[in-house]
Amino acid sequence: MREFDFEMAVCAGLESDERLVARQLAGGVHGSRVMDCVVVELGPAFDERTQITDATIPPRLVEANIGPGTARRPRAVVGDSEFAREAVEAGVECGYLTSERHGGQRYVRATTRYPDGWFDGLVGIENKPDLGRPGELELQLRKDVSLALFDRVWLATASHVTGAHLNRLPDEVGVWRVDPETGERTVVREPTPLAIDEPG
Repeated sequence: MREFDFEMAVCAGLESDERLVARQLAGGVHGSRVMDCVVVELGPAFDERTQITDATIPPRLVEANIGPGTARRPRAVVGDSEFAREAVEAGVECGYLTSERHGGQRYVRATTRYPDGWFDGLVGIENKPDLGRPGELELQLRKDVSLALFDRVWLATASHVTGAHLNRLPDEVGVWRVDPETGERTVVREPTPLAIDEPG
């Protein structure tokens, strides 16, 4: 089976569990590592986040000291660069910010508080349908573990997994055997949570 087809089967299986799945995201400096699949684990406030807007809210606005209370000058909370002005415009367009004028000056405020806890973690998944042709698999997984960009890392494969296969993989990496026809996953080994708060 081609790796692309296998990846589609893995993603379809994950999405059928009502998970938020992304594909082919850069996970290293200058795109030196691309993670096949990334799952956003939904947090208790996920529904609150989806009610704000279905559009992307610029991260700069989420991190800024701007709430639904007092209207503030945009440059006071996000700066006055072109990038900052574009972020404010995008925030107004998507409905996260509202704009008003006071004394001839523009002010903005958030339409609601951005919820904490809308996601509980990130899971990285490396797809390798055929462990008989591993390519750079061991190096890729060691990089994933050492960078700790994800809370947990899984290897998804259609191959029969032997002890020899497991011995070549970092202990922290979980392993799924995936049925490419159904996307059904069988846990061969559970992953160990990674130390995401420590430098990688």
